[in-house]
Amino acid sequence: MHQGILSQAASTVSPASLRSSAAVRKHFASRRGLLLLFDDVLVFAPDGHLIADTPELPARAALNTADRQYFKQVLLTKRPVIGDPVISKIRKEAIVQIAAPVLDANGNVAAVVVGVLRLGKSNFLGGLAVAKVARPAISSP
Repeated sequence: MHQGILSQAASTVSPASLRSSAAVRKHFASRRGLLLLFDDVLVFAPDGHLIADTPELPARAALNTADRQYFKQVLLTKRPVIGDPVISKIRKEAIVQIAAPVLDANGNVAAVVVGVLRLGKSNFLGGLAVAKVARPAISSP
């Protein structure tokens, strides 16, 4: 579900708007439903540099995600990807990132939209961080 919603949101981004961080931030800030599903929404250029983030966090200004496996996979496949859990570069928290490409008119990746889910927070994955796992009951015949 989250992957499909993020893909749909990525498809609404005009590649021309990617020249303006403010325009991209405004575009995603107006999609409040997206921010209810994700803790953060980030948009990266194909070289991995941050174009915009919502909510804006000044510490992320120099963030580059080109080294992350999910990012490389989106560039290679031009399809949405759910990344493995990692520790975030800025907040040092356990996160999962869901990414979807923004494609230009020629089908090339113009940007990558990333939805971030913090695993320690109350979201659809966050409960996993504190879930108690019970042993299955063994019944005798």
